[in-house]
Amino acid sequence: SSGNNSETFTRLLLSRTTVYEQEAILATLKVYTLAPQLNFTKVTLPTFEGFAAQELDVPASNQWDIERYNDRNYKTATLRRILLFPQQTGEIKINGGSSEIDVYEVQGVNFFGQAYYDVVSKNIITPSVTVNVKPLPEGKPNNFTGGVGDFKLTGELSTHALKANEALTLTLTISGKGNLQLMQNPLVEFPSEFEAYDPQVNLDIHSGAGGVSGKRIIEYTIIPRYAGTFTIPSIEIAYFDTQSKSYKTMASPEFTVEVSKGDNVEATAVSNFSNQDDVRLLNADIRHIKSSLGHLAHTRTAYVDSWSYWLWYILPVLIVIIYAIASRIY
Repeated sequence: SSGNNSETFTRLLLSRTTVYEQEAILATLKVYTLAPQLNFTKVTLPTFEGFAAQELDVPASNQWDIERYNDRNYKTATLRRILLFPQQTGEIKINGGSSEIDVYEVQGVNFFGQAYYDVVSKNIITPSVTVNVKPLPEGKPNNFTGGVGDFKLTGELSTHALKANEALTLTLTISGKGNLQLMQNPLVEFPSEFEAYDPQVNLDIHSGAGGVSGKRIIEYTIIPRYAGTFTIPSIEIAYFDTQSKSYKTMASPEFTVEVSKGDNVEATAVSNFSNQDDVRLLNADIRHIKSSLGHLAHTRTAYVDSWSYWLWYILPVLIVIIYAIASRIY
């Protein structure tokens, strides 16, 4: 951009340039200018290949600030904020985007001492930046679900006592700071007497300059089919802790469920469990097949040999004959 009084450029600033895979980076696209006024007509974001990107809101009260850069004071403003999660390792180059702007350049001062301007259209290219993404250390635990950050795990059952063929919900809550939206669900080992449905995941997260924080709530709907006392083992989830740069494991408590004998009904509709569609029990769809042969007997008399079978043929003929005789008499 030409002219000392209208120098204008953009920069893509990263909160960090060396990170682990899946560790959050805040990218901020800023404009620097010496011009008295700018009008942006088009902003093309840099490409973020190799990253999962989430754009953040820019405050509505975003105003010009003064920032010293290369020994000069510039007016600066934030154009975009993007949260990045690297999905591959090695050096990843983020190619700069571009901005089309109208720059007001001072051309001189009139008789009254007022500056007058000329509007110049310019296309500004944002310089590229490079991120060094380190792979996660070797020795990932088997229960690693892709979490990178700092987390805690809690779990609870909707009830610990119910009848067979009634539903209950196991809720796991992963809270903390990190890539909550990119984690995988843990493998839960339910007793073989339980029927489990695919979990439903709800995210309650907040994204900002410090990354992503909040909760990942995982709900499992399960139905015990038989009476008895059952145990759901402790659920363990491993994640990579960016502070200690090591793998850590968090665990839920062990759950005990007392299941009493269910009602002897043909079918039971299961409903009103947390955030799930209605589920109809299998015993409503598949009837029990008797294992005994029962009593089978041969029937000697066929339906065609019964008097009622022939009566349907004789009766209409008799009616016609009676009608003909009655017509001749009268």
